[in-house]
Amino acid sequence: MAADQTAKCLFRVTCEGIYERYVPILDEWEPDNEFVISLYDIDIDFQQVDEFEAGAFIESAQLQKNAINPCSLQFRQMMYLQNRDLNI
Repeated sequence: MAADQTAKCLFRVTCEGIYERYVPILDEWEPDNEFVISLYDIDIDFQQVDEFEAGAFIESAQLQKNAINPCSLQFRQMMYLQNRDLNI
C-alpha cells in the first residue's frame, strides 16, 4: 500500500456471519474477522458495492496478478502465506 494512493480492500459477510477478505495475490477469499473488526476500530470510510462493482474489482486484481512474472508471483504468494501464518 502506497501512502499517496487510496488502498482498496474487498470483504463480504457470508451466510454464517463470517467476514471474508478477498486476497488479490492468491485470487481467493479467506476468512478474516480480525481484520474487519480492526478496521471498525479506526476511522475508515466504507463503501458498499454491488455485485457488478465487486466483480470488476476482482477482475482487475486478476489481471494485475496475471501480469506478474510467474517466479515473482510464486515468491510473493509464499511471502504472503508465510506472513499470514506468523500472525495467527
